[in-house]
Amino acid sequence: MAGRNPADLVAESEASATPADDRPGLTEPGRWQFCHLPFAYQMLIWATRMWNNEQVQPAQRWSTIRQAFAKVNAEDATVPFLRLMEVVQAGASMPILVGEGGCAVFADEIRLAETVARAVRGDPEASCGRLRRMLAPGAARVAQALVRDLAQELKQSGLNFTRIGVLDKAIASEGRVTMH
Repeated sequence: MAGRNPADLVAESEASATPADDRPGLTEPGRWQFCHLPFAYQMLIWATRMWNNEQVQPAQRWSTIRQAFAKVNAEDATVPFLRLMEVVQAGASMPILVGEGGCAVFADEIRLAETVARAVRGDPEASCGRLRRMLAPGAARVAQALVRDLAQELKQSGLNFTRIGVLDKAIASEGRVTMH
């Protein structure tokens, strides 16, 4: 953790948490629980997990993701999301961990979701710093444009990407570590 003690990071996160952040499953980096995240984050992480599910044929994965986005009035977000996932897969400069089903949420999944969330909230430049740490330079530039397109579609859908201070602080503090 870039020289930081995980217990110190948790203590700092808990000390700075607002009441909305003071929920079980959101205070310890690497132990975030899917069910405790706001719906918009759950949607993106679920879609990322579905896209990554090799047990389902690609056409079926894409169709399922499209249907899910359609149910939240964001069907037009499907194409930028799928393209973003392709760029992330092809341009990753390091292993990016994606969970399955109901398991705890990996930091990389949070990073990807928060990248999009920040763009939806109108801060695309801050979100792109995360991409530059995860992707090769060329891939990060392509992904940046796709994140903007995806964010625009998600914003129009009305999905609420509530800021979760604990996640912001934990992700920024833990540096470039991939959990195994």
